[in-house]
Amino acid sequence: MKQSKTLWARKCDITNEGMNEGYSVQDGLMYIKYESDLLKHIREVEKEDDYSFSLIAEGSLTDDFLLNDYYEADYYCYTEWECEDDKQFIELDGILSDYDPLDKTELVTPNNGDSESTYIDYLNKDKNFKQDRIEFKSYEDAVKWAKENLEKFNLDMIHYN
Repeated sequence: MKQSKTLWARKCDITNEGMNEGYSVQDGLMYIKYESDLLKHIREVEKEDDYSFSLIAEGSLTDDFLLNDYYEADYYCYTEWECEDDKQFIELDGILSDYDPLDKTELVTPNNGDSESTYIDYLNKDKNFKQDRIEFKSYEDAVKWAKENLEKFNLDMIHYN
């Protein structure tokens, strides 16, 4: 079964979602996908200055004012990444990972989802963090279990015999 695959140029530092357009903050030190998250970030920056924060609380510094002020100060810009060379992340079945265009790994489920060949090795906290293995009937089952049970899951953790 073929995996759902999307290539992304950047990853949002707020939502951890892939993005091909959005806001570059301080020349790429941070990337933000949504304007609402950019505004929250700018307001947090403004909180560092008590005077400015009191103006925000009073409603004197509107969203439009803040966006314009920070844009004019070159704090952020809106951009779109269209070139294939810009792609740095790959999302496979909802999991975002670093992308290496030189990696020629097949992007389909190996062994056509052979039910006895899919497994994940992990450190089991219930067994004093000793390595444990869980086997699955399908690739999809492995992904589902890992998303629900592992805090830091990467598709590279799924193995096949």
